[in-house]
Amino acid sequence: MKRGRIYLLTLCLLVFLSACNAAPATEAESETVQAQAVSPDEVQSQTQAAAPDGGQEQAAAPDGEQSQSQTAAPDGGQEQAAAPDGGQSQSQTAAPDTELNSQGDEALKILPETQYQTGIEVLERSLLATGNVSRFSKAFEKAANGEEVTVAFIGGSITEGLNANAETCYAALTVNWMKRVFNNKNIKLINAGESGTGSKLGVMRVTPQVLDAKPDIVFIEFAVNDGTDADSNSAYESLIRKNLNGESEPAVGLLFTVLKNGYSNQDNMAKIGAYYALPMFTVKDSIFAEITAGNMTWEDYSNDESHPHTDGHKMVAEIMQYGLEAIYNQAAEGTASGQLIPNMPTIGRRYEDIVFLNKNNFDPEDIGSFTKETSDTKPLLNGGWKRAANDESADPFKFTLTAKEVYLIYWETPGYGNPHAGSAEIYVNGELKTTADANKNWGNPAFLSIAADTQASELKFEIKPAPDTLANPFWILGIAYIP
Repeated sequence: MKRGRIYLLTLCLLVFLSACNAAPATEAESETVQAQAVSPDEVQSQTQAAAPDGGQEQAAAPDGEQSQSQTAAPDGGQEQAAAPDGGQSQSQTAAPDTELNSQGDEALKILPETQYQTGIEVLERSLLATGNVSRFSKAFEKAANGEEVTVAFIGGSITEGLNANAETCYAALTVNWMKRVFNNKNIKLINAGESGTGSKLGVMRVTPQVLDAKPDIVFIEFAVNDGTDADSNSAYESLIRKNLNGESEPAVGLLFTVLKNGYSNQDNMAKIGAYYALPMFTVKDSIFAEITAGNMTWEDYSNDESHPHTDGHKMVAEIMQYGLEAIYNQAAEGTASGQLIPNMPTIGRRYEDIVFLNKNNFDPEDIGSFTKETSDTKPLLNGGWKRAANDESADPFKFTLTAKEVYLIYWETPGYGNPHAGSAEIYVNGELKTTADANKNWGNPAFLSIAADTQASELKFEIKPAPDTLANPFWILGIAYIP
């Protein structure tokens, strides 16, 4: 009987002790689970971007997270991503990881947060459309994986960086931003901005200056250089098509700038861009709208009639960055279909098949009194031929082409070269066709139609220094033709 009581008391004691030890363990486990099970919606941002009015603003991620400055680590922890303003060391910035979207394909994760100086409502107006993002998605995946990505900009003097420089122009600032947010030093810049050029010269020179480098992304900026006429719009559409059909199949984006007087060919260009479902960014509807509303002055953006100064280029760069973030976030959804290129143009494709020739890919029959020494021209244009000043000889430059249309590209150099450029007479099949007068304007490339027909035929050309300007130099920057 005593043994039974002892056994019962011992059993009760063991049950009691087991219960006492088990309860705290279960509670601790419960707290751990709760700490690990916080939903993305409950995660608070560790880094908040200052709103333009001095308040705090949180950037919402596409997947519901509130912070763009945090990237979820694969183990469920969080890595602090470096802000582009240098607040964190670049070595601490993880390249965007990938995850699976609802379709089972790899999708891009959110970018580190960008802290903008321009008001968010202004930036929202700057993005006309994100367009079809499929090609951008491929470029972003390469960038996120640390691969080499080439980003090209072709345009006029704004893209070239007049009133800024090669490091502070919007093109360089945009690519440097991409390097930071992707933590990838292998993102390369091609700046094919050239003062005084529009889409016609752009489509002539885009192959050697841009497409031969097999870019991943190409941005086009000619809104203040082009006229509103049908031929200019056809050249612009031809340039878009030539890029979209490039060997590397680059993503193409459009930037629309504006002059102080409000001129921009944005309306026509935006219709063409929409036809090809391209991303489009606008200075006119954002920064210029703020100027016309009296919220800022033109001098806050530019110190002449057209070109942004250093601060203005920062504004344009933020427009590009904001637009690229929107494109990236749309690409991260993983729902974009492939880029379709309509067989028929909406305006025209007259210049799409144009071919550019210079000394790097063309040997004329005779260069006459011209030489191949053109190092005194701008780097983008030094592939042609030059007749030196004070050369007493006037031997013609001769070549033959089978073509429908042929253009002479030359350098107008008053006040830029010393001495000023001269003139050249152009003969076609032995007859004087026209004269190219290079002693005008302000040191920009120019082009002149020297043959045009509806059918291709063999044409023999002679470019002769004009007798009355033999003391002046003449630069042939290139020859373009439509087969």
